[in-house]
Amino acid sequence: MSMINPPTRTCLSCGERLGGDSPCPACSISRALEWLELEKSPAAAGSFSSQHLPSDFGHYRVEREIAAGGAGMVYEAEDTRLGRRVALKMLRRVFFASESDRLRFKAEAELASRLEHPHIVPVHEVGVLDGQPYFT
Repeated sequence: MSMINPPTRTCLSCGERLGGDSPCPACSISRALEWLELEKSPAAAGSFSSQHLPSDFGHYRVEREIAAGGAGMVYEAEDTRLGRRVALKMLRRVFFASESDRLRFKAEAELASRLEHPHIVPVHEVGVLDGQPYFT
């Protein structure tokens, strides 16, 4: 009996080749981020004033804002311990964040950490510093 290769599919949204019955990982994370209200901000185009940035956050040197959403902010930062560039996500209004906001942020970090796809960056670190939840 000869082995038959499972048919490959193409994602109708992004054109990515898919194998088996699994959903497209790139589109899944995109939908998850839309659900979590992450959107491109004008700051990503370079209009953000650096005076608003927390220049150092733990072992990260924050360089610029790259995205903002209803609950979170994403910054380009340097991990000073490992000398690499990272995307650093934090809750936007940490002192006014509800328990639901914190749980949602944690769920996003957990979801992102489980994804493995060439078009999705891996999660390096999840933590809380001075009451501020974050992940890179």
